[in-house]
Amino acid sequence: MEMRKIIGIVWRRKWIIIQAFLVIFLTSVIGSYYMTPVYESSAKTLIKSSSTVSSLLTNIGLEDLSSMLSSTETELETYIELANVAPVL
Repeated sequence: MEMRKIIGIVWRRKWIIIQAFLVIFLTSVIGSYYMTPVYESSAKTLIKSSSTVSSLLTNIGLEDLSSMLSSTETELETYIELANVAPVL
């Protein structure tokens, strides 16, 4: 019995519901048309380090300095980050 009353009320007020939908829809369409677009981008680059410096330091007897310059942990983090990035088409 209650459901019939609710359906009757909605049926009698259908034009109010349609008008409310159209007002909200048209307001959102017009508002999105006049908004200025915002463009964003991001980039990741991989810079490979040269092993020339470390080999030169090893050759002249500065192995300790050579081991300090090699950053395998940083390279590993870089490779992990690049693996997670979606490729650019």
